[in-house]
Amino acid sequence: MSDEPTRILQQQILDRLGSVETRMASLDERVEKRLAETRPIWERVLSELEAMRQDMDSMRRDMDNGFRTLAKKTEVLNKQVFEVRTDQGLLEERIEKLEPKT
Repeated sequence: MSDEPTRILQQQILDRLGSVETRMASLDERVEKRLAETRPIWERVLSELEAMRQDMDSMRRDMDNGFRTLAKKTEVLNKQVFEVRTDQGLLEERIEKLEPKT
């Protein structure tokens, strides 16, 4: 008599386990279907992100080169302005010697 309740309990457990397995298989199928739908989207997004990263790296290099060029040109301009002001000061001194103020 004790075997009968055990068999019934075993059958109930097996039935529930079978139900869980069926639901899991259904969920796996839905997940795989969803992955198949979204995988191309993610691959495109990743590809576009990589392209954007490469563009940003290129722009960063261009900006760095531009700033270096600008710094060098500013340095040259500063030297030229300094030379012009120095020459102007020397010329003003010469003019003052030639044309003393009264």
